[in-house]
Amino acid sequence: FLRHTLSSLARELPADFVRINRSQIVNTASIRELKPKSHGDCIVTLRDGTELVVTRNHRLALKRKLDF
Repeated sequence: FLRHTLSSLARELPADFVRINRSQIVNTASIRELKPKSHGDCIVTLRDGTELVVTRNHRLALKRKLDF
């Protein structure tokens, strides 16, 4: 059993993965839509319809990966 932080895991993944909040990492290829939410947060909708919160602390990194 190995323990790693999510930050260290995110650094080891390919460039098309990005951390979107404290506990989730997504593949940018699976993102269908990005919608603004209150207080700087966003909602990301994946191709399968799943909606996830992107916190304001991780929003800029996601937008850079998506070339917004």
